[in-house]
Amino acid sequence: MKTEDAVSQLAVQLGWSHVWVGVLVIVAVQFLLAIWLKARLESSIKHDYDKKLEAYRFEIKAREQAAKVAELFSEANDGDVQLTPDRVRKLNRLSWELSLWLPADTVRDITSHLCRAPGSRTMKDILISARKHILMKPDDDLKAEQIVHFDTKINK
Repeated sequence: MKTEDAVSQLAVQLGWSHVWVGVLVIVAVQFLLAIWLKARLESSIKHDYDKKLEAYRFEIKAREQAAKVAELFSEANDGDVQLTPDRVRKLNRLSWELSLWLPADTVRDITSHLCRAPGSRTMKDILISARKHILMKPDDDLKAEQIVHFDTKINK
């Protein structure tokens, strides 16, 4: 018996209305599965892009914070410039902003260094600890002696 004959006999025995209902159920299930699969794929792709976007935003924020650390040290170590009220406000703003997100030990190190306290850590050592915090890499191997800085007093 051929397949076509078997299908037509089944259709006759069940009745065409039952066959059409069965076909409609299969089509509906297939349609719903396609919609579900599409939604799962879209949410998976969205999740991946959301993670990448968040990582990008974190990188931008980390660069901004690193720039603030560098700006504070640059402003504070410029000994030839007078401490005007505007400059004092800028230094205060920078140090206060940094104190809100840097670890307490790093903030204390910055404070003792800027106040020129005896035995305070060097600027480069503080930069290294801030770098480790900003990058969230405590095992970062950059050393203080590998950071260059220029003295504001240039021999003439």
